[in-house]
Amino acid sequence: MFDKIDERWQSYNKELDKVDTTNIYEAVRTGYIERTVSGNGGVAVNEIRLLGNVNDLSVIEIGGGYGGYCEEFHKGRNVKDYTIVDTKSMLRFAKEYLKAKGINCTFLDTEEELPDREYDLLISNVCISEIPEDHAKEVLTKLFKQVKQVAIIDVDMRWLDNLIRSNFDIISKAPCPECLQGKHFIYKANKLTD
Repeated sequence: MFDKIDERWQSYNKELDKVDTTNIYEAVRTGYIERTVSGNGGVAVNEIRLLGNVNDLSVIEIGGGYGGYCEEFHKGRNVKDYTIVDTKSMLRFAKEYLKAKGINCTFLDTEEELPDREYDLLISNVCISEIPEDHAKEVLTKLFKQVKQVAIIDVDMRWLDNLIRSNFDIISKAPCPECLQGKHFIYKANKLTD
């Protein structure tokens, strides 16, 4: 068996577990969350715009953080349902934050089995590169059979590129203009048709 989260996140989670979530808005503004999870808060807004006109979808997000991307995704969109997959430590923030925002969401701990159901869209915002490669491949191989579209923002990884291309028609793969390091790409792809 292989690790489901990398060593960096094992360490981060220990620190996240110490952050008090009584006042969730203050908790997500702590320096620790800002450095490890959210970065520049305006990035999510612009990245979601890059997805184009997506509406009335069932969504699964890999690495939902404290829920900021989910919150932005819900603005001006009708969302059938939204599932966030993340570590137990991060889900603690997402549950409180999205509850305070009145956003209904399903939360799935990385230690739980992925649901056996279909989704319209899988999104991930710079998370897959932070998962040990063997586990990331296992999770995505399963999920790619269950989703119609993907919108993944991450660093350029050959194995990810190959896995996406073997399951989807790539609509676009382009440098993500909103990512600070400039090494990230946004993949948009639809399920291959027979």
